[in-house]
Amino acid sequence: MPPTKKLKILYVTSEVAPFMKAGGLADVSAALPQMLQELGHQVRIIVPKYGAIDEKKYKIHEVVRLKDIKTKIGEKDVKFSLRSSFLVNSKTRVQIYFVDNNEYFGSRHSLYQDPILNEDYKDNDERFILLTHAVFELINKLNWVPDIIHSNDWQCGLVPAYFKLIYKDNPLFQEIKTIHTIHNLAFQGVFPRASISKTQLPKDLVENEAGVLQKGKFNFMKAAIQYADLLSTVSPSYANEICTDKEISCGLGEFLCARKQEVFGIINGIDNEVWNPKTDEFITTRYGLKNLDNESKIKLNLPKGSVYNINQIFQ
Repeated sequence: MPPTKKLKILYVTSEVAPFMKAGGLADVSAALPQMLQELGHQVRIIVPKYGAIDEKKYKIHEVVRLKDIKTKIGEKDVKFSLRSSFLVNSKTRVQIYFVDNNEYFGSRHSLYQDPILNEDYKDNDERFILLTHAVFELINKLNWVPDIIHSNDWQCGLVPAYFKLIYKDNPLFQEIKTIHTIHNLAFQGVFPRASISKTQLPKDLVENEAGVLQKGKFNFMKAAIQYADLLSTVSPSYANEICTDKEISCGLGEFLCARKQEVFGIINGIDNEVWNPKTDEFITTRYGLKNLDNESKIKLNLPKGSVYNINQIFQ
C-alpha cells in the first residue's frame, strides 16, 4: 500500500554500496533509500567521496551551485564541493551527493583506517565534522528541505546535535525531524574533549555529561543519542539489549535507557534484486518458487556449518 503522505528524506551515511563498503551499513544505505523511494517518498543520500570511488564509472558530476563551499572546522578554513550521481536499480533512481574534499576524503582510499598503520585516521573527528557541515549546506544551497534527516552510526552522530542546537530555530529547518540508526554500538567515535572546539556546537551546552561527553571524552554516538528525535537499531532484540545489557550497551546504556520509549528496533530486510536465487551468479544452481528442488542441491555444496534459511529469501 503506498504511503498516505509522501515524505522528503535526507539519508546521511558514511558508506553506500556499490560505491564504497566497509560493512553492512553500505548495503542498508543502498537498499533502504531505494525501497523508500519505491514506496513513493523522495529520498536523497549524502556520503563522503573517498579516493577509491571511480568517478567515470559512476558518472559523478559537478553541480555548479554546490561547488567550492566554504566552512570552518575549528579555526581551520575548509573548502568542499558536493557532486552528484544516482543509485540505480530496475525500479527507481535515488539521487546521491558526494562530499568532495581531497584532504579529508579524496586522498584516502580507505574509509576509516590507515591501511598501512592499521589504525584509525587521526583526523576522523574533523572528517566527519565536515560531513555534518555538508548536510546543512546541502539543504541551504538547494533549498530542498527534508521532512526527515536520517543519520547512521557514529560517523553521522553529530547531525542530530547540530540540528537541535544550531539549526532548529532557523525558519527553513523548523519542520524537520531527525532519526538516528545505531548499527553497531561498539563503535562510538570517541575523541579528546578538545575536539569539541572544532565543532560549531555551543560548548556551554554540550561540554558535559548531559551533552556530548562520555567519561570526559567527546563521543559522537552519545551526541546522537542525546539529540535525535528518534533512535532506531537493527532489530527489536538489539534495541532492548542496548538499553538493558551493560556489556552490549558499551557504556551508553544509562542514556539509552532514559530514552527507551524513543528507541525502536527494525529488522534489516534484504534487497530482492541482489539476493535473488533466480539470477544469483554465486550459487551453483539457480532456482525460484517453481523449482525449489534445486535449493536442496545448493545445500549440498555449502561449506560445513553454513547457516541457510530459504524462508528468509521468500518471506
